[in-house]
Amino acid sequence: MIIIARIKKLELPGHPARAAEEDTVPAPESRLSRRSLLLPLLFSALLAACSKPAPPAPEVRPVRTITLAAAAVGSSAEFSGDVRPRYESRLGFRVGGKISARKVDVGTVVTRGTLLMQLDPQDLRLGQAQAQAALRAAETSYELAQAELKRYQGLRAQNFVSQAVLDEKVAAARSSQATVESNRAALREQSNQAGYANLVSDTEGVVTAIDAEVGQVVAAGTPVVRVARTDEKEVVIGVPENQVEALRKVSEVKVKLWADPNASIPGRIREVSPMADPATRTYTVKVAVPAREDVRLGMTAVVQLLHRAAGPDASQLRVPTSALHQDKGVTSVWVVDDGVVRLRPVQVGGVAGNDVVLAGGVQAGQVIVTAGVNLLRDGQRVRILTSDVARRADAEAEAAGKPTGHAGAGPETDPGANTGSGAPPMPLAAPATAPAAAPAAAPTAVSTAAAAVAGAAAVGAGAAVLAKAPAPESAHAAAKQERKTVRKERSKETRKDTRKEARKKSGEHAKKRTDKASGKTAAAHSRKHATAGAAK
Repeated sequence: MIIIARIKKLELPGHPARAAEEDTVPAPESRLSRRSLLLPLLFSALLAACSKPAPPAPEVRPVRTITLAAAAVGSSAEFSGDVRPRYESRLGFRVGGKISARKVDVGTVVTRGTLLMQLDPQDLRLGQAQAQAALRAAETSYELAQAELKRYQGLRAQNFVSQAVLDEKVAAARSSQATVESNRAALREQSNQAGYANLVSDTEGVVTAIDAEVGQVVAAGTPVVRVARTDEKEVVIGVPENQVEALRKVSEVKVKLWADPNASIPGRIREVSPMADPATRTYTVKVAVPAREDVRLGMTAVVQLLHRAAGPDASQLRVPTSALHQDKGVTSVWVVDDGVVRLRPVQVGGVAGNDVVLAGGVQAGQVIVTAGVNLLRDGQRVRILTSDVARRADAEAEAAGKPTGHAGAGPETDPGANTGSGAPPMPLAAPATAPAAAPAAAPTAVSTAAAAVAGAAAVGAGAAVLAKAPAPESAHAAAKQERKTVRKERSKETRKDTRKEARKKSGEHAKKRTDKASGKTAAAHSRKHATAGAAK
């Protein structure tokens, strides 16, 4: 009805004679002629309003791909650790006492016989003197026993004493001799105890730790200094329990130091712990490295364990991890076939560095999507980016400080160009741009009716108007944009009025405060003059 009412108000341009003629005819005939003209126009407007929007063009998404090829695949694993000495001794005194001197610091390079620490030797020297005195007493007793034995042997030869008395003297002499030997051994022991007051290194190496300081009383055997040998070194790593068995299949071990990651040092697995660490639940593995000056104790190192596949499993298919698509526990990849992508379930056979080994589901020569796998749908058309376009896009994105992964410039290529034909990619035409925004819905209907009135006298004119009418979706978008613009303008005007009101109110308040202050000042002057007059 709104459209009919607006059409009734329209003037028919180019037909002034007919308008004048209609004004001269009687009223009933004029209404009939107008109705005969309005029916085709109304029919055309209804057709334009009920027409379906044109289907959107299918989206063609650019993707990056690789062509599967069988190659020698080997598994590898990397574990971080630190460089440690193979032999490290915790040295301590053989006797107890008070530490009186420390001769080394942490990091001191020592040789065999280097003095490390000293104990107070006073008590040990007293024990040595006591043992020496006991030895002299035993030697005196032994000399006396030997003299008596000689006298009794002479008396026995003259048959003045019995054989029993001679046997007693022989036993006494032998006992004295044993006492002398015992005291001599005790003296040697006490001499050694006095020498144990000096702690010396028994090997060449470096001091790695000091566990006691001067003035501390330590018991015999308490570790006070740690000395590590520098001739043999190793890297200690922790391996999880699910990869311990894989250590038996390792064919090559490489060690890289954090200080020089470009240099690779050959290694050898020397020891695997039989039980897991109670804290980390990993198995300690020691990798021996050759003696080198650039390998220092405590350095951070990365051990790479390589396993070269042999036999029928030597050549396998591998893809980057970004090519895998996970959905409901099923691992799949997108295969490009004639410019469209198809989802293919695959079986993962293992890990090779940063890639994944595929055990089944795909074949060599197929093209696999490697980026944006979660944004694709089965049967979607794609265009494959060439390596040059991808590299240029990455360089531009990196220069602009944006993440790489999607090409934003460069020519497009034919989706089926890299599917096995070997021909160079063919450029595609640029996609058609979207039509410009149309005016609002109501003006669209009016312009449609006006066009129908201007060029139609029958139903055929309605079809021409329908063909020229813009899409309802475009008109709706234009109307939405216009409403949005109107709301913005109204919001600006509202904010402007609010600021004006605020400034006006603040001015009024300031004026009131000024008037009030002026009134108080005038009253004060009046009271002052009144007081002065009364005083006079």
